[in-house]
Amino acid sequence: MERLVLRKPLLNALALFSAFTLVLSSQIQAAEDRKVYPAAMCEGAQVGNPPIVSYQSNKLVNNSTTNSAVVICPILRDNIYTTSGANEAYVRYFKGTNTGFIANLYSYSSYGTSSYTQFKSDYGTTGYKLFSYTPISAYSQGFYNFVVVIPPGPTGAKSSIISYRLDEN
Repeated sequence: MERLVLRKPLLNALALFSAFTLVLSSQIQAAEDRKVYPAAMCEGAQVGNPPIVSYQSNKLVNNSTTNSAVVICPILRDNIYTTSGANEAYVRYFKGTNTGFIANLYSYSSYGTSSYTQFKSDYGTTGYKLFSYTPISAYSQGFYNFVVVIPPGPTGAKSSIISYRLDEN
């Protein structure tokens, strides 16, 4: 019967491989959340000719000076079977007018028939801003999204979505 003899170079290689695997698995686990989504993932009704929304410099811009644009911003779930929900969410935006900017967070059931919601609106001053959301529940196999109403703005200060985020529990 032969005896397996491990030599020092092989032991060093195994130790290095084990350490690499441990580091890689911890990075993969940390990557399961804390996603920031670009506004380019949002989709709006292509109203008008040309459409009133466009993607400019990684923002989704409402080009209209008179009409609001309604867009949906999808969110990818990490674990579709959990009901623990999300602990933090936000929408970053630029408001070019004093009319209302609205961003509502929805957590839908798997068939979209029920939802938990959080409504946010800003009728204040112009500028770069942030909506911040408190924890929200989830449905097993359900989905999340933001529904955003981007107000019209003057030619030199178009209202836009910049980015959004949702961290699951």
